[in-house]
Amino acid sequence: MKNQLTLFLGVFIFSCGFSQTNNFWTKNHDPIQNKNISSTKNNTETSHQNMNNLSVEKFKEILSHCPKRFNSFGSSNVIITFPTKGGKFKEYRVKETSVLHLDLANKFPDIKSYIGTSVNGEGEVVHFSLGYNNFRGMIMKPDATITNIKPSTSNSKMYVVTSKTDEPVKPINCQTIDNATETFSEKSTRQAEKSNKAKKDANDGRLRVYRMAIAVTGELSKIYTDAANVTNGSTQQRKAAVLAELNALMTRVNAVYERDLGTTFELVPNIENSIFLDGRTDGITHGNTSISVNEGQGVLDAAIGNANYDIGHVLDSDGTGRGALNSACVDSKKAQGATGAHPFTSVADYFFRTFVHEIAHQFGANHSFNNSCGGNRLDEGAVEPGGGNTIMAYTGCEPNTENTQYVFFHAKQIDEMWNHILDVASCATTRSIDNSAPTANAGRNYTIPRSTPFVLEGSGSDPNTSDQLTYTWNQMDKEIAPMPPRANSTSGPLFRYRPPGPSPNRYMPDLSTVKAGESSSEWEVVPSVARTMHFRFTVRDNHPGGGNTDSDDVVVTVSGTAGPFEITSQNSRFDAPIGSTQTVTWNVAGTTGNGVNAATVDILLSTDGGNTYPITLASAVPNDGSHQVRIPNNEGGVNRIMVRGTNNIFFDITNANFSITDGNSNPMPTNYCAAGYQGTNYIAEVIFGDISNKSGNGGFSDFTYLGTNIVKGESVTLTVNPGIDFWDPNYFGAWIDWNKDGDFTDAGEEVLMKTNGAGGVTTTVVVPFSAKNGATRLRVRYKLHTEPDPCGTASTNGDEVEDYFVFIKGNGTTNPTCNDGIQNGNETGVDCGGPDCNPCTTDPTLPTGYCNAGRQGTNYIAEVTFGSINNTSQNSSYTDFTAKSTNVSVGQTLILTVTPGITSSNWSSNVVGGWIDWNRDGDFTDANEEVLMKTPGTGGGTASVTVPNTAQAGATKLRVRYRWYSNPNPCGTSSNDGDEVEDYTINISGGTNNPTCTDGIQNGDETGIDCGGSCTPCINDGTVVYVDMEDKITNSASSWSFFRIDVGDDNGFGGWFTNNSIRLVTYGKDVICNYSSSNITLLGEGIEVGTSGNFRSNSNSFIISDSSYSNWNGKSGYVGFSFKINGATHYGWFYITVANNGLSYTILDYAYNTSANQGLLTKRPTRFKDGLEKNQLRLYPNPFKETVTIDVSKLESDRITIRVYDLLGKEVIHENYKTNPGKIVLGKRIKISGSYFVKIQTETKINMLRLIKL
Repeated sequence: MKNQLTLFLGVFIFSCGFSQTNNFWTKNHDPIQNKNISSTKNNTETSHQNMNNLSVEKFKEILSHCPKRFNSFGSSNVIITFPTKGGKFKEYRVKETSVLHLDLANKFPDIKSYIGTSVNGEGEVVHFSLGYNNFRGMIMKPDATITNIKPSTSNSKMYVVTSKTDEPVKPINCQTIDNATETFSEKSTRQAEKSNKAKKDANDGRLRVYRMAIAVTGELSKIYTDAANVTNGSTQQRKAAVLAELNALMTRVNAVYERDLGTTFELVPNIENSIFLDGRTDGITHGNTSISVNEGQGVLDAAIGNANYDIGHVLDSDGTGRGALNSACVDSKKAQGATGAHPFTSVADYFFRTFVHEIAHQFGANHSFNNSCGGNRLDEGAVEPGGGNTIMAYTGCEPNTENTQYVFFHAKQIDEMWNHILDVASCATTRSIDNSAPTANAGRNYTIPRSTPFVLEGSGSDPNTSDQLTYTWNQMDKEIAPMPPRANSTSGPLFRYRPPGPSPNRYMPDLSTVKAGESSSEWEVVPSVARTMHFRFTVRDNHPGGGNTDSDDVVVTVSGTAGPFEITSQNSRFDAPIGSTQTVTWNVAGTTGNGVNAATVDILLSTDGGNTYPITLASAVPNDGSHQVRIPNNEGGVNRIMVRGTNNIFFDITNANFSITDGNSNPMPTNYCAAGYQGTNYIAEVIFGDISNKSGNGGFSDFTYLGTNIVKGESVTLTVNPGIDFWDPNYFGAWIDWNKDGDFTDAGEEVLMKTNGAGGVTTTVVVPFSAKNGATRLRVRYKLHTEPDPCGTASTNGDEVEDYFVFIKGNGTTNPTCNDGIQNGNETGVDCGGPDCNPCTTDPTLPTGYCNAGRQGTNYIAEVTFGSINNTSQNSSYTDFTAKSTNVSVGQTLILTVTPGITSSNWSSNVVGGWIDWNRDGDFTDANEEVLMKTPGTGGGTASVTVPNTAQAGATKLRVRYRWYSNPNPCGTSSNDGDEVEDYTINISGGTNNPTCTDGIQNGDETGIDCGGSCTPCINDGTVVYVDMEDKITNSASSWSFFRIDVGDDNGFGGWFTNNSIRLVTYGKDVICNYSSSNITLLGEGIEVGTSGNFRSNSNSFIISDSSYSNWNGKSGYVGFSFKINGATHYGWFYITVANNGLSYTILDYAYNTSANQGLLTKRPTRFKDGLEKNQLRLYPNPFKETVTIDVSKLESDRITIRVYDLLGKEVIHENYKTNPGKIVLGKRIKISGSYFVKIQTETKINMLRLIKL
């Protein structure tokens, strides 16, 4: 057992993912007060799924093990979870990376900064800071998504998780200066001189470190010290509070500059000299950055010393932004930068973005927008149409491109800053970051027809295979032009900036525009006249802690005498049988000459709604306007055709999806009921298969031109998000017309009916085998407070409705190995025969006669999850939720979670219970029907529930109940029985066909090959049964740890930690005691249990260690026990180890004699003592992308069971082997990236391994 434990800890040390929240993050479920919120208020703190409590001290303890970024090589072994938007957690490998100079860091050891990289290989990076028990975090994804984790405004220990889109964007307002007197005409002249410089990228594999000096005004310092409650503290305390805020701000700033420019900033060691606490004496004009930008140079030279910093900046609590162009590292003006912002906090997105923007000016970056924007346009950099949407743009400046500003630099500004870095700003120190630059290839130049979409295609590579490359295509034409862009403009930018993504290709305009039948959108315009366009293809390697880039240019020439090139057929929905011939026609429009010279075209097929075109229907056929193609065997309903010039980039696609059918399916019905009412809230987003649609409030929206293919027997995730995510409760319903009869009233057609309080919902839809093939309809509806109806146009029926197209395919059969009466492969239950491996027929009727239960108290059940049941509710005495059900089968293991409505620390004795009537006899009193009984404490309860082989097939009840302090009863309506009760339906399959437990075969819910008793794995040594159970630990963190020894008339023991005393509590069993005291007796090896007369009554709790009794500290040994089977006395022992400090103990295994009144020796089997050697199991490769191999050839066992679980405890794979297979290949059924646990079980041992799917 010791070796097994060592292996487990060796794999999971510091891994927060193993416990989901590592005990320092806890999801907040407390009721949210003061909900008088208007529909216009952007309140991101009102969704429970976005709120988490943080235990900072526990967090710090884990972080103390982090290696320092520049002092360690390779990846960190410290893995920490962080909450993400939507209530989930993700794992990151974390290193410490100081923003403070070493001398400053030593003086302020509680102010720290960290960087973490995602374990799952998605390329996500978390940057976070700690300062005096205050955490700030920012998660950056390669696709430009930013998630912020910041303190709640209402609770200092509560943190809200938001994406950048949750926060309204305030336009940046700044001006550039050069020695404070430069005019715009002079700037234009000087910038013209720069335009001839060669293109440059951050590509030398070095990280440049610039010394940053910041002058903090007294007014801003006051705000920071007020927030930290130290305004009346000492000077040291107040400056420490301000420094903590600067650390948080610079942690975020460095994240951007390290990624895009390979540069970082370090706060100078004497920065305390420029943290001013009194606005009257700081020498800086408050609220007027046009003045303070010039004052900062003198202030910082005096306070820090001109030779002691490379770039300086003034931070104020009011004002705009100012930055002197090309001033970094120029002694006379290197501190000419100033940022003033409201709201007054360093984590405010506006302050952060403005600071990044102004620093970029100091490194030579011009504004990127083409609008005038109040005279702030800088013509040399005006490459973005409208107000733009990069960090150097003025998002919100009319005409406005969009309201999202991406914290990325345009390729033009990267070029400008790197010219300054290499030509002027060489004052930085450099660090090797073990990174090699990527390479970019934009391809050749092209000529295309006018008014015709095109696609830019590039390629990139990187010698660092672990780097996650992302790509951008930026238009580099900077001439001033009318905005929004016009198709007849002969110069200037036409295409808006789009953030980096994993694809090296970009469609112009976006494919969503072309799929709608248009060649242009407002901010992506295809030219209708002859002109040239210049594009730069940039590759980012996103290397953590110091990124590199490479770029390549391409010129696209538009012919004014060719085009538009357009498909004229298949532009409306139709059905095309497999093998049929279709004629595709198009307008050639002069594309065989006129400089385009496309003599041939390719005809391609998309099967995912026009997103990708992997199937070639015809290649290099004459560009003559017509060609016949044969429809391939790709059944589905979301198909599009593309015609594209061979070896060119221009194309067109059909305007509507069409269906490829087997020739037997009927078209989608059209006689669906009317529905929809335009209320205040609405459906903002629907995700289902290939459907990913965002929309506004429409009452009813017919989105049946958007669709997805689904396959019988497969699971599809459905997500619905509201337009206003802080209203509570939002209800969502969804229906699919499986039998295609034109309604949503048939059994099983309601696929979603739930609320998650505030926010959206997600559910899993399993496509039934009984569904009819072909096109049908998905309907989604929203309603506030109560469940919506699929039909009706009144407000009582619900609010907005959206309809979508769904195409069902598949032959209705499950996986093979049927007719054997055993659960195999991914069968949904133990089959009873028949051609389709169907689970046994079950009785759909719930038993009757259940006892009454329920009482309304202060606390209540807020959420229940079990299988496909995921229900949130409010307080009541009893609620009949039996309309909500889940299907289970014998042997299946599921996670039951019951969460109270109030989980905060002052509710420290929540108890929740759960019962399932396995034998369907109308009560919950039979053995093993209590499936959950949480010990008193904060939060909710979770239990792993395995459907027993004795369960009777059919519908039965799950009952859950809440009670304060004591265990609730499944029956009764008094306060002594408990508070709120909720009932649900469980549909059991396969229960009547499982073999018995004593057949020596693993069946049903057995965890190993049984040899009697309760089907537990064991070694049978004559009449003595040895059982290797999962280790049971009791310590201060698990003050109550109940565990079972499932033999005898009664069962169980309990571990109890209280007042620094650790005890063993018995239930129905007696233990050997230390003479007449209440202390346990620890036995050595070779002692016969059964001859001693020292067994003590089960009414006691027996002390193992406390402040005065330390006999067993650091010891291991046996505890003998006696118990009754059918009234006869039997004897046994279990093996225990006690920690050196006496504050925890672990029970490893136990044994008992099946013969009455017969003793047994305290002697563990060799296999229990030795466990499995590390070299007996090999797992490779790990992490893996496609498949992973487990080498079990050295295990001394024939019968082996493999189970794979995800982090939520859901069983993904379950395989049994009667003979040792040698090597087991997994992976194809593990489809989602992330961490998984592999349980490898033999007759005598259980081993846990960890897998990471990339």
